Amino acid sequence: MDHRRIRYAFRKGSEHVIPDAPGSEVDILIDRLELRAAERALREQGFHRLDAPGSPRHRFYLAFDRGRWLKIDAKLARGSSATTRSGRHWEAGEHVLTALAQCRPLGLRRAGPVVALLGPDGAGKGTVIEALKARIPAGLTVVYLGERRRNSPRPNPPAHAGEGERSQAAGEREETERHVGALRECAFVSYRAVRFWWLLLRGYLAAWSGHIVLCDRHPIEALAIRPRTSRSAAWLERVLFGRLMPWPDAVAVLDAPGEVLYARKHEHSPAVLEHQRQRYRDTFVPRGARLISTVSGVEAAISEASTLVWTALRQRRRW
Repeated sequence: MDHRRIRYAFRKGSEHVIPDAPGSEVDILIDRLELRAAERALREQGFHRLDAPGSPRHRFYLAFDRGRWLKIDAKLARGSSATTRSGRHWEAGEHVLTALAQCRPLGLRRAGPVVALLGPDGAGKGTVIEALKARIPAGLTVVYLGERRRNSPRPNPPAHAGEGERSQAAGEREETERHVGALRECAFVSYRAVRFWWLLLRGYLAAWSGHIVLCDRHPIEALAIRPRTSRSAAWLERVLFGRLMPWPDAVAVLDAPGEVLYARKHEHSPAVLEHQRQRYRDTFVPRGARLISTVSGVEAAISEASTLVWTALRQRRRW
């Protein structure tokens, strides 16, 4: 814009922002008469107009280059002849209208992408998501779709019980866990599907308003790591979670060997984690998921995940 002699001014100390820093955001003030020339110049540099409801006096532009995000917030200067409303009541009403506008859909087509990060425990989902939250300078919503663990262990037999009573108690527990009724298991699968549909509703409402939605885990993981014991429940799970559950716009499978996963969180065993790792790869990679290794370094994984999010955003926004 300097080369084209477009008049603008920095806001909020943005002249000191380092453009190459992750998640950089530059705030400028620009005249409406200069807006068309500024947009032309920004498009030539790879910026895209980021429509955002509730900000009539702002124009947002977003770019992505080699794993780095950059945002420009161009605030339109008020005309000297324009009348400006003031007062506490008007300001309060303006804030309410802005909040309501930010919740409305941008259009008939969903503008925000839904990206799911999958992987066994210790794969680095939380680390990557926290880094993306800090580096993506756009509306972003994180939805956790994992199972909340409840520590409710079964009571052990009393210490004075004999060896026979202990063996009998252990046998009863094993028998109960092994022989689960098909009807009860189908009911549990249906309950989980309804619960996850309800949790996904929040994410898709945010996506319709233009937010990037990151899913920490996703119900479709049931296709890989939660096989059912009865045929009817397994079939129901494939239908509910594989066909009727909304599939994300992009899926990233964070990958690491079982020994590495165990060393990070000490949950399960290396053999179990390695089995889960293979199930994730065999289930989702053939369906188009991006396999991202977290062994070679967290920065490389974050950069690859950022590229995946940017690609999904461009497809949803039709840039």
